[in-house]
Amino acid sequence: MTYAYVANSGSDTVTVIDTSTNTVSDTITVGGQPWGIAATPDGTHVYVTNSSYSGTVAVIDTSTNTVSDTITVGGYPEPIVITPDGKHAYVGNTNDHTVSAIDTSTHSVIATISVGGTPVALAVSPDSAHVYAGIATTNPFVSVIATATNSVVTTFGAGVLTVGPWLTVTSDGNYIYASQEVLPGIVRVYSTASYSLDATITVQADPLPIAASPTGPYVYVANTCGTGAGGICQTVGTVSVIDTSTQSVVQTVNVGWGPDGLAFTPDGTSVYVANTSDGSISVIDTATYSVQTPVTGLPYPNGVAFASGPKGHNWAWIIA
Repeated sequence: MTYAYVANSGSDTVTVIDTSTNTVSDTITVGGQPWGIAATPDGTHVYVTNSSYSGTVAVIDTSTNTVSDTITVGGYPEPIVITPDGKHAYVGNTNDHTVSAIDTSTHSVIATISVGGTPVALAVSPDSAHVYAGIATTNPFVSVIATATNSVVTTFGAGVLTVGPWLTVTSDGNYIYASQEVLPGIVRVYSTASYSLDATITVQADPLPIAASPTGPYVYVANTCGTGAGGICQTVGTVSVIDTSTQSVVQTVNVGWGPDGLAFTPDGTSVYVANTSDGSISVIDTATYSVQTPVTGLPYPNGVAFASGPKGHNWAWIIA
């Protein structure tokens, strides 16, 4: 059985949602202001960044839905990814301008990598060879970390990226999509072979979280201000659906207010959207683009990840 794990920055908790019924099945207390969340490929553990004060990562054992370990990282950790081979977690420390590499077998930090600015987002290649860090600075760019050496091997996007960026990698590993929080919103597409700009796609206001489908040629990006302009966010956020075969927006879906987290279910049939401003979860059917809002009243939900829950099957898809 698959469960959605939602980090709630407003209550120091993670909400567990049974995806078969879309009801809350558990609530887990973690550390201060949980933000980023990711699951191991075998579904046995969920890692949560505690961004406020503590500078830690809570490790949830999904067989019991309890915190089994706490790992000290850098200042104000927010984004987190776990490599598809399950061997390492990477955490962006926004105060320290570093990324911490964690050995998932020992729950220990094995490297601290300087990335040249504030790492606001992370993405990982399907072959686990590279982690991409979106760097917010006066001239934003992307740092490319080689996981074999835990070092930055190149950067790209400087002079073109204007803010952010937030990142995802397509399931074939060939492209990086970078969303930028501007008006109107922009998604830039880069080839992983050359890190050259391949396409620029206009979406709606202030796109932040972005995720590539595990099964089809689509990328979904949540526009936190929807159709807002001049810094005014609408009470209805939107999600733009990009067809990667044509590099164009094929659908715009209304969700809740202030969507700030977005993830595909492992089979790609649904997308769960965490609407931070109204405390709800929207579930998009990827076949019909219809939307349910089964869970409300959450305290500032941010990141979403999927894993097996107590006594569930050990499989998951990693969402950053």
